[in-house]
Amino acid sequence: EDIIWENLQTSPREQFARQSLSVLVLTVLLVLSVLLLTSVNLFMQGANPVMEVLGLEEKLEDPTLFEFVLVQALQGLLTLIGYLSIFISVPVMAYFLERPHTRGAREASVMLKLSFFQCAVILVTLFVLTTVETNENDDPDGSFKRGWYPVGMTVLLGALLGDILFIQFGMDLVRPFDLVKKKCFAKRAKTQARMNELYACSADGMLAFRLQILVKVLVLGLFFSFAMPMLYLVIAIYGWIAQWIDRLLLLRLLLPPPPTHEQLMVYIVRVILPLAVVGHSVFALIFFRDLCDDETLDLNFYAVRAQASERGGLEAAGCVLFLPNQTADASLAGSGDFIYGCSGLKACNDRTWSSARVVLLFTACCTALVVLYYLYTSRSKARQERSRRRSDGGGEGRASLVSARQFKRMYRILAQRDLRSRSVDELSKS
Repeated sequence: EDIIWENLQTSPREQFARQSLSVLVLTVLLVLSVLLLTSVNLFMQGANPVMEVLGLEEKLEDPTLFEFVLVQALQGLLTLIGYLSIFISVPVMAYFLERPHTRGAREASVMLKLSFFQCAVILVTLFVLTTVETNENDDPDGSFKRGWYPVGMTVLLGALLGDILFIQFGMDLVRPFDLVKKKCFAKRAKTQARMNELYACSADGMLAFRLQILVKVLVLGLFFSFAMPMLYLVIAIYGWIAQWIDRLLLLRLLLPPPPTHEQLMVYIVRVILPLAVVGHSVFALIFFRDLCDDETLDLNFYAVRAQASERGGLEAAGCVLFLPNQTADASLAGSGDFIYGCSGLKACNDRTWSSARVVLLFTACCTALVVLYYLYTSRSKARQERSRRRSDGGGEGRASLVSARQFKRMYRILAQRDLRSRSVDELSKS
């Protein structure tokens, strides 16, 4: 059964207090872990402000083999500490502190907290990289311009591919902790019952850990797919690999999981996925704006250079030009240099408020409004109210019949065949 009987004695007020304490503790751990992992990611990309403050950047410019191995080992250790501190504390809090009444509620709590942590680490790192100087982005201004892409997309692809390959195959499929239990602890058990318990691999809590990877891939992939369309392929590859691994784990390798309700997938389908679509629309507008603004600066830059060089060449040939900055422009003749301050010179870029940007803005606004309406109408109270109206023979029941009849007509037009389902025919005739 889905009910956790030993937790039924916990009152709703006590559950709220325990949940608040758990959220407070996990928030502190989350902030510390995000700061630690962000610093490690920045250091791996050659932009670590911590090392500049400590004065260690000069020592690491030409490291020896021992220093290189030591730095790599320290990076791996800090990354492991940052992730394990959350991946261990979240289930411990859910099992021993929060005390939910159902296993489904417990797994939903674990999934949501781990998903938020996974997405927060990468998002904070990617936004910090817009303000930190790197080898590719030597003039950061807080925008997603072209210099950000080599470093930012490397971090994003590394995180997603690491989860798809290393976590799915190395941790979920091979399951090294279960192998240690089987090969070491089960053989030394005192009784046969204890040996069977250690040798059998339980799937309790497995769904929460599997689905938090799905949430991470969906959210980050949709957020940044406008900037890198290859992320659509990454999402598709993950979905294809994950369904085979889930079949192998849940049908062959692990014990049957305890029965849970559909709350996990309800959160993903009704809340997380619509919000990810809104984030995709908003980030598309942001990426397009920053890229066009960056290109506008380049157009101004080259336009000034071209006109200044032309003026200088004409003045050197003896031509009289009634243009501002004649003396300064003449000094550029034969030097191959250029100036920045020609008065009244601006490159006009039609893409500043082009039709593409208007379409992206309109799409983002419409998507946000539709998703907000969907979230409002998908609440449990709203669904109960609609069910009550349909049971009372209200207008929604008649509207559903009209929708079924319209669907049947559209299907006949598109597929050029009749519907053979008696239920739909009877529904449309009534």
